[in-house]
Amino acid sequence: MITGSVAVSIADATPATAHLRVACLPMVPTGVRVLLHGGALAPNPVVVRLVREHSDRLHVDVRGTEHAVRRWVQALQSGDLLAGWSP
Repeated sequence: MITGSVAVSIADATPATAHLRVACLPMVPTGVRVLLHGGALAPNPVVVRLVREHSDRLHVDVRGTEHAVRRWVQALQSGDLLAGWSP
C-alpha cells in the first residue's frame, strides 16, 4: 500500500489568514492524511468549515497542545466551535 500525507500548519497564522493555509484541501487526493497543526490556537470558524467540507474523503490528524487538540477535534467532528471548552 502506498499512502501520502500533507502537512498544514496554522499554528503561526493569524485568525484572519489561517483559512489560506487550508485552501489546498480541494487539491489533496482522496484518502490522503492531512496533518493539521494548530499549536495552541482555538478553533477558527472558517478553518473548521473548510476542513469539515473535506473530512469525509481525507484522514485529518490534528496536532497541537493537549487542550487545543481536544477543542479542534470536537469542533471538527460536531461543527460546534465551543465543543471541548471547559471552565
